[in-house]
Amino acid sequence: NDPVMGTVEGAGVYTYGASATLTATANEGYEFVGWMVNGEALTDNPLTLTITSDVTVVATFKAIEHTVTATVNDPVMGTVEGAGVYTYGATATLTATANEGYEFVGWMVNGETLTDNPLTLTVTSDVTVEATFAAVKYNVIVLINDSTMGIVEGAGVYEYGTTATLTATPYAGYEFVNWEVGGETYDTNPLELVVNADMKVVLTFKSTVVTGVDNMEN
Repeated sequence: NDPVMGTVEGAGVYTYGASATLTATANEGYEFVGWMVNGEALTDNPLTLTITSDVTVVATFKAIEHTVTATVNDPVMGTVEGAGVYTYGATATLTATANEGYEFVGWMVNGETLTDNPLTLTVTSDVTVEATFAAVKYNVIVLINDSTMGIVEGAGVYEYGTTATLTATPYAGYEFVNWEVGGETYDTNPLELVVNADMKVVLTFKSTVVTGVDNMEN
């Protein structure tokens, strides 16, 4: 049916009553399906025929089908499109899409790490491909109005959706006033923030010492 897919041996000229043995051999990536002889489908291979007349035999081959399986390290983080059944030699295109707050890292294919996205594969066998995603990381930066007045704990790098807890500790003679985040002021200490972007926080302390002028009459 297609000479690209395979070959047949055994055709030729035979005397009446002789046996002809036909052997179908599939090429790489293809498989033998069966024979069509005078409208009859046969599957024996080799095929033996007793010759009593001229006969045309059709050997049918087809491309082997392979399954491309796509998995993700965490389905909460993203999805993959393009998995399915492909014929030998076909091209499979896999596309990884990260959900909000996550990012695509790479693919693992037969122990090899690849980073192209979309990923194009020439299919020659069953294959399982894993897409790896990770949470996006953001910086939480705290600026202090005067670093001689106190310290802060909790600044750093956080994954998307996690909670940063900022704790202000004033030195002796000073006290906590408030936090400013994106134009909003907060007076709770510690301060808890859900991290979904890079964040800059301004921490304000003030002195507890009251200064003034004594008015004394002589």
